[in-house]
Amino acid sequence: TQALELAKEGLTKDNSYIAFILSQLGSIYKLQTRYDKACQHYRDALTIWQKTVQGKHPFIARAFNALGAIYQDQHQYDEALKYYSQ
Repeated sequence: TQALELAKEGLTKDNSYIAFILSQLGSIYKLQTRYDKACQHYRDALTIWQKTVQGKHPFIARAFNALGAIYQDQHQYDEALKYYSQ
């Protein structure tokens, strides 16, 4: 998307604002039931947040919860529990 590309041009690769955009895109893909793309965006956001925020941050919890919800929607309950348990 244009917003993501602009952010990547002007910010460092591991910037939490880029993670926020990735997370928002993940939300849209989840609503569209494009689960593979949603998971990838949430995982990318999670990776950035794990590098940029301290401790148990709500952004990290949000990403784990979103990933759990995607697997739950697909009836992959063991995988969903893995993320919900984080």
